[in-house]
Amino acid sequence: MGSGITLYTVGTPNGQKASIALEELKEHYNLEYKHYAIDFDKNEQKAEWFLKINPNGKIPAIVDHNRGDFAVFESGAILLYLVEHYDPEHVLFPEEANEKSEVIQWIMWQMAGLGPMQAQATYFSKFATEKVPFAIDRFKDECHRLYAVLEKHLSSGGRKYIAADRFTIADICSFGWIAGHYVYTGLTLKDYPHEINLPLLFPTYTLPNIMRTHGLFVLSIGSFVTLTCVLLGAVAVSASGPQRNQGLSTAQSTAIATVAFKEVLSTVSIFANGFMFTLFSAALLSIAVVAIPI
Repeated sequence: MGSGITLYTVGTPNGQKASIALEELKEHYNLEYKHYAIDFDKNEQKAEWFLKINPNGKIPAIVDHNRGDFAVFESGAILLYLVEHYDPEHVLFPEEANEKSEVIQWIMWQMAGLGPMQAQATYFSKFATEKVPFAIDRFKDECHRLYAVLEKHLSSGGRKYIAADRFTIADICSFGWIAGHYVYTGLTLKDYPHEINLPLLFPTYTLPNIMRTHGLFVLSIGSFVTLTCVLLGAVAVSASGPQRNQGLSTAQSTAIATVAFKEVLSTVSIFANGFMFTLFSAALLSIAVVAIPI
């Protein structure tokens, strides 16, 4: 046993949740943690040593060395565990009962709905060896229904955040899935303008700090998700502005490009090498292409 927390993860939408929460807690409380990047190519998530941490053989998982090497798996359970034991000032999780319930409700909404449905839409549209139109349409339609639920919630009353009128683990829970909508499923958010702003609501220190954590192995959040969205928009073969912008308005495309630019700029300052410089240059080009309608 030692001290601190070990996070086992990869930069997927679920994997990003624990990274974001731990960075927030590190910023506010100096919580120590270290990151272990699970190697999917080696099927490391199914290795015997990891199955002792997470019997389900998936990421993310944590081991809390401060509390007797206690292991926690499932991304939502990890978020709730972290705020219970390491957020005494209720920075990420409200103290008031109704607000606390609201946050939990939206966590469960993501865990039971948005995450599984978008994951199935991704599998059947991009990875299944046999294309099944019924399955693709079924899960993409359900994604659109869930996007519409969140859009209506955010637009009513002028909400900036998903729950409790402030940044909480409810936002952390849905962020990766919303940010990666196009990369994973090919869907657009053109009918859901409020959701496109979610990445911009994160504290300025959070995303660069996650980049420091994951390094070059996992180009988390911006470099993996938002930058990919921007680059896809930049290289899309299309004759019209709206199609080139993946169905987004100029303002929305600029918002995505801004996040990508901040992420890559931060990464370049941390990893000053040729590979990252190439990403930086690509981001600058993509910003110009995506943000300006043709």
